[in-house]
Amino acid sequence: MQRIRSMTNAYGWHCVGAVLVLATTSALAFSQGPGDDLRRSRWETTFKLGPGKRVRATVTLQGRRGRYTTSEGLVSEILDIRISRRPGGGATITGDLRQEGTDTPTGSITWEVRPGGRSFSGYWVSGGIRRPWWGERVQDDSAQRGADRGGRRVARLTDRLRDDMWEYREELGFFRDEPEYTRLLDLRWRLRELARRVADLDGGDPRDQRRQRELAREMQDAARDLHHLTARLQEHLGPRAPREARQRAERLRDQADEIRDVIAHLVDLVR
Repeated sequence: MQRIRSMTNAYGWHCVGAVLVLATTSALAFSQGPGDDLRRSRWETTFKLGPGKRVRATVTLQGRRGRYTTSEGLVSEILDIRISRRPGGGATITGDLRQEGTDTPTGSITWEVRPGGRSFSGYWVSGGIRRPWWGERVQDDSAQRGADRGGRRVARLTDRLRDDMWEYREELGFFRDEPEYTRLLDLRWRLRELARRVADLDGGDPRDQRRQRELAREMQDAARDLHHLTARLQEHLGPRAPREARQRAERLRDQADEIRDVIAHLVDLVR
């Protein structure tokens, strides 16, 4: 078993010295088209350690092995990777989280890769606590520079935002009787419209680039408002709310957090 260093010293969570072990299956390939094989892929990801505690990590999959490096430079190994296709498109990555020096799993991980293999939303579970993990697939550096010049990565990010905001809208419907509902619906619609306008710009012309930056900043402001208002909705429910409502509110807040993170990537890209 490969061992890794702690990735959570700054946070105090007991996910220290862990190894992510993903059991193999015969369905390693994910191949809906050229470049859709996930066995050799690179991802920019974010996972949550708790309320307000997010960690960015670059994940590289290489056949049946892989690794992820956090923004603090801590490296973890991924072993015996399992990737299985879903009948309706996309793929699922599942596995066990094992503490260093033991053979007993201490948690689990599930990533749901969207059709096309460009992004995933998922979670990891440890000690009965479930936390989200999401990410976007990137190309190798030489290919990525060309893709960025053509605006293709901007298009991928805005496509992912539309998916994320559709999922947010589906979850938001449960709270239609709450006072924050209408404003959240308006903010979600505004973000979706801004994403469409960013994607429509070519990005090769300096005027288009300037306009993309302006729109991305507007999206960042709207995403911040969405996140704050979603948090207010969650707080408004309080501990006496039914368990289903509290769980749905937590998922909604996680989705708002994911939307904000994707938009932060977009702002960095068009800067």
